[in-house]
Amino acid sequence: MLAIQTDATGKSMTVNISKPHIGPDEVLIKTIGCGLCGTDLLKINLGLLRQPTILGHEVVGHVVEKGARVVDYQLGDLIVVAHHVPCGTCHYCLHGNHSMCATFKKTNLDPGGFCEFIRLSQQHLDHTTFKITDDFAWQEALFTEPLACCERSFQKLTILPGDVLVIVGLGSIGIMMTKLVKRLGGKVIGIDTDTHRCSQALSYGADKTIESIDKLHTLINEPTQSRGADGIIFTAGPAGLLNESLLWLRDGGFVNLFSHLSGEVGPIDTSRLYHHEIQIITSYSATPESLKRSFDILKHEALNLKQMFEPYRPDQFEQAVKDMNERKVYKALIEF
Repeated sequence: MLAIQTDATGKSMTVNISKPHIGPDEVLIKTIGCGLCGTDLLKINLGLLRQPTILGHEVVGHVVEKGARVVDYQLGDLIVVAHHVPCGTCHYCLHGNHSMCATFKKTNLDPGGFCEFIRLSQQHLDHTTFKITDDFAWQEALFTEPLACCERSFQKLTILPGDVLVIVGLGSIGIMMTKLVKRLGGKVIGIDTDTHRCSQALSYGADKTIESIDKLHTLINEPTQSRGADGIIFTAGPAGLLNESLLWLRDGGFVNLFSHLSGEVGPIDTSRLYHHEIQIITSYSATPESLKRSFDILKHEALNLKQMFEPYRPDQFEQAVKDMNERKVYKALIEF
């Protein structure tokens, strides 16, 4: 079967490999499309792969083989699946830290998302797989996993109608964060150095956007009566901005770190954190529960995220990586 393999240097190529064999509790899907994620880009750009690897984990496909004991899925079913599955019973899972679970870290798609056929384990079928009905565009369903990562983060935040949120970075994650804030009745001030992305964010629901932080205080003060923003969500940006961002917040506000920020953090004003009850909240990846919520949101609400996709053939994978790195597209979709 056809697959896209990336080596330790970050170079990718199409290869022919053996199709996976399934067990009695497993299914084989024929991939329709797989989204290129920022995590994939990070592994490629920083050379984090130790051996040739098939990346990709935002997958939609048809069931083409099923094990003898599989009853909930039939041949021809169109499904979306996420890659990591927590055990649900370990110390981390019981404390809500599902993405720290050893089973979560170990489970994955076999052999990866960027290939023609994928084996799904019983764990995947039971916890991270969802059927796509005819009234639901599969390209929209492909956002189930990345939106679930955002949605899980929101379960840790308190956002009330009328709250003002600053979103740093207006790529695909920034747009999804914007959508989630708006559905809660909040207001969004977006920051990005890219003029085009600032204007596009307005069409996705952001109330205001700005390309630099020079006039940010004015934008925040107007809707908050100079109280400060209720929260700041970092989806990208330099780590050195973290300490300065504390000055944008109201007393009792929060910073949500939803990304690995680049560069050195520098000193953090812990006195401001303590005396003004400012929280720094992190969130990494999704859970089965946030995947279910995300799938339902995408199915029943018109978020229209699929327009962020740009389609590419498997042999155009390196061009897709280049275009995303150069921010020419929000999100590349590799179609098989």
